[in-house]
Amino acid sequence: MWYRVFGSLDTSADLGVSAPLLLERFRADEEGIRAELNTWAAFLETCDGPHHIPLMERTIQTKQLFTLHDPMDDARLVCVTLCRRLAAVTAGFYQIDDIGFFDADGTLLVKEQNTF
Repeated sequence: MWYRVFGSLDTSADLGVSAPLLLERFRADEEGIRAELNTWAAFLETCDGPHHIPLMERTIQTKQLFTLHDPMDDARLVCVTLCRRLAAVTAGFYQIDDIGFFDADGTLLVKEQNTF
């Protein structure tokens, strides 16, 4: 399972987690990251609901992107907690594959539609 945090502030964090998780941090000015952010913004533009346009705009303004991967798919609570914390300290929001986009407090803002 992949998780992403779109942060609006340049903030780093010491997670102090011993779970087998892969957490990476990318600055928006790193090679290839702006293109990925633009892809997410384009995806959000196609969604429905009251939050998709503000999230699209926030995605475009993202200064850093965190990706979190749970290779064993057994640390969901830890991953969601980390995403919420990172989103809070970076004035951002987070996304969970095949589920949706969430505010830092855990409120579902945009649900991902399964096209399969």
